[in-house]
Formats: sequence, structure tokens, C-alpha cells
Amino acid sequence: MTRRRKSAYRLHPVRRSIKGKRSKKTLAGFEKHALAQVYTHLVILMLDWQGYQMPSEENTRGYRVTVWCLADLLASIAQASTRQQRECADCIHACLKDGLLLHVNDVVNDKDFFIERTILDEDGTFPYFVHGLGGVRLDAFLPSSFDDTLSCLVLFREVTMSTAQITLGEDEIIETLFANRHKGISTDRGFIVGIRNEDVLVRLGNNRFLIDMHTVEALCVLVDELYDVYEDKKQKLLAMVGGTGFEWRKQSGLRLMTVPNAIWDDMRHFTNRHGCEEGDSAWHIFTPMHAANARIILRHNHHRQPGVQAEVFCQLVCERGLSGSEVYWQPGYTYGCEENEGFDNIVKWRADFTWEFLLNAWLPQICYNRYMRDYRKRPLIKRLLHRPPTFDVFRKQLQLTEWGIVQHREIPNACGEPGE
Repeated sequence: MTRRRKSAYRLHPVRRSIKGKRSKKTLAGFEKHALAQVYTHLVILMLDWQGYQMPSEENTRGYRVTVWCLADLLASIAQASTRQQRECADCIHACLKDGLLLHVNDVVNDKDFFIERTILDEDGTFPYFVHGLGGVRLDAFLPSSFDDTLSCLVLFREVTMSTAQITLGEDEIIETLFANRHKGISTDRGFIVGIRNEDVLVRLGNNRFLIDMHTVEALCVLVDELYDVYEDKKQKLLAMVGGTGFEWRKQSGLRLMTVPNAIWDDMRHFTNRHGCEEGDSAWHIFTPMHAANARIILRHNHHRQPGVQAEVFCQLVCERGLSGSEVYWQPGYTYGCEENEGFDNIVKWRADFTWEFLLNAWLPQICYNRYMRDYRKRPLIKRLLHRPPTFDVFRKQLQLTEWGIVQHREIPNACGEPGE
């Protein structure tokens, strides 16, 4: 068999014709096996094939199959030049030196490193990815919720590495494994430090070690697969909570917008005047908060809608800075409702629904209250000459950017590209 990156041959003994049942079964098993993704050339050496005339070759499913008879192969070697005989001997010796028979015995007795790509995610509570390509195996725990993290375990078959169980957290995976992905065996990748002839110096976590080119090639394939699976899972979880287009920051949430510190202070005072236990209007949906608290809790008002089984709609978290307050969304919770359930904007508010509520309802009300507060400070003659607009008129004319409010959602445009 020939590796995709560099020519290397492995002898595979089959005792029957390529047209026989055993040979067909061998080919079918190879096509289904993970090895078919690594090699492009399969050489089948027939130990006993009566009526064999000449080498046959055919292409199938992206790789090449060459069939040889051992007797004719030896006869051809005997008639070859001294240089060709030496090359053939070196090739056969290299195959045996690589531990072919030991490798085949390991595969028969221990199939833990040959695992078909598997993704377990039936109910979403314990998503799991595993794939083994012979020399290396990668297991990963995928995020189970939008704010959950990724982790993985890397195992190597090589004797000197067989007892090593290397685990990586999400930050290390993103910064090391996923950096410059889909570039094959290259030092541009975050985990490849250097290439020395047929060996590659790899760095995983705080560990550095040399492994062969074939194992590194398989590791690159597994890393690229894990990235695709992780991104697909992440986007599905974000879509579930309405987080598409928002930036996720660990321990903060989904970044909705930036508001001036004075606007956030007004929002905080507004919540204290509209506690959910103090009235039944549409605005009485907040938990009164202390002055030092940097969190706003929006919750269900049981006085207004007693029949709805809901508790906390969502939470707004503030990271205050000199240039303004960053506002983040975090999910709500309800007793008896699972973490990934209830995002229907009734039991739990989605991030995009909360974002629209802020831009179209609450922030216009906050800005209008500030406008009216400043209006009342004007001299009487100016107030008599310039009547204030109604809230509806004010909201239609409102430009939030003029108030220093910047939203951070990237909405795809008609071409499918992100846009503000």
C-alpha cells in the first residue's frame, strides 16, 4: 500500500485469485476500513496463483490495486540487474523491518486503534466523537450546551507512546490543534514543531516527542475531522439558543452590544422600579438589583401570566470599562426544564429575541426617559416653545448610535457573508 504523502509499500498475503471470494472480501474490507483514507496504492501479493500471466492493475474508489504472483515476482527479481535486485531487497527488508508481521498481529488482537468514525449524540446530553486510524486514536467530548467546552484524548499505538494518554482542553485544542488546519504535515500547524527526515517533532500540551510521518499524517486527518464536527455541533447549539451571529466569550456569554456606562446605570435603576413582584405591567419583569451588582435578571411575572410555567427568561451580564459597558446574554432557567429545553421566548428567551427586545423596546424607553429628564431641566420658555415628542415619535426618529449604543451581531447579507 502506498501512503498519500510518500511512497511506502506493505505486503498483504492473499492465497486466492483476485477474482476469488477471499480476494473480493479483502478488497471490500479495505474499502470500508480507515486505512483506505490513508493509502492510495494497494499491492496484493498472491502466494499461489496458477495460470498467472502478468501483473494486473485496476483503479477502484480513488486508489490503485496492483496484483502480483510471488513466483513470478521472484523470477522477475532473478532476471533483474544487480542494482534493481538490491532495490527490491531493500524494499522487502524495509517492510519487514517496519514490523509488518507484528503490526498485523496487533491489529488482529487489538482493534482499539482501528475505529470507524463515530459520533454519539442521540439525546444531546453526552455528545462524543471517536475515530482511530491505526497508529493514532482521537476521542473527544463535544459541547453539550452552547456554553459547554470541548476536550479530547489522544492515544498512540507506538510502543514508546502506548501508555501515554494526552488530554487537551478547549483552549489548547483551538490554539494548538486547530491552528492552520487543513495544511497537511507542515510546521505551520500549531502542534508540529519540526520535521526530521521521516520523523516529526510533535507538541501536545507540555509534551514533545518524535513520531513517524505516517502517524502524524493520520493525526492531521483526525484533527481536521474533529474541527469540522466541533464547528457543526457548536453552530447547532448556538442556533438552538438564537446565538447565531453573536460572539461567545467564556464566563461572560453571548456579546450583544456596548452601551455607555450611564445607559447601563439607567437600566439598572429601571429594574429597581419595575420588580416582577411590584406590578403586572409589561415592564414588571425584572429582579431588583443592588447598586454593585453587574447583572440584570429578566424573569416571568406570575401576577401577569399566572398560567405559564417559567422562572428566569434570561440574564444580562455587564463588563464595565472606561469606554462603555459590554452587555452579554446568558440563558435563563426554570425548575423542571432541562438546560437545552424551553428556548421558545416564553419559558426562556433566546439571545436574538433578547437582542431585539433591547434594541426595539427597552433601550428606546431608556433613551426617552433620559431625554425627558433633560427636557425638564430646560428653562420654562424653551419648554413652552418646544413641546417634547411622544414616545412613539421619539422611537421612530431614534438613532441608537447617536446615543453611543453599538450592537455586535453579524447578520449574513444576501450573499451569505456576515454584515452588521
